[in-house]
Amino acid sequence: MNGALQTATRRRWERAVPTTHIGVAIHGAGLPFSLRNLSYGGFAIVSGQPFTPGTEARFTFSEHRSGLWLNITARAAHSSLIPGGGHPQYFSGWEFLLTGEEEEAIKVLFDAAAGRTASPAKPSPASRPVRRNPR
Repeated sequence: MNGALQTATRRRWERAVPTTHIGVAIHGAGLPFSLRNLSYGGFAIVSGQPFTPGTEARFTFSEHRSGLWLNITARAAHSSLIPGGGHPQYFSGWEFLLTGEEEEAIKVLFDAAAGRTASPAKPSPASRPVRRNPR
């Protein structure tokens, strides 16, 4: 247990385990994944495929309750087989490749994942959260 505490304290970013459904998929490929945690620096997913560390991919994140979504590029940091079960499942950690403007978009998504009220953001048009269905 002590080792787990040390690992947690070495992390650069607070992590949120989503309290609401956050969709995540590789942009344009329609490959959905299960989001396990999210931070300002990156995220972790469970998927049916492994990823080679260093792989870069563009992801689409969506929060269905508010209609927020964004596209952002990330780099695979690690990927490992989850033991047991029928079909192989892999736990993969990804690091966001952010510009300063995209950081605000991540903050909005992080707040949504943590169940917090999102603060207004000024992200870039290419990555900013937008409402799909304005009310």
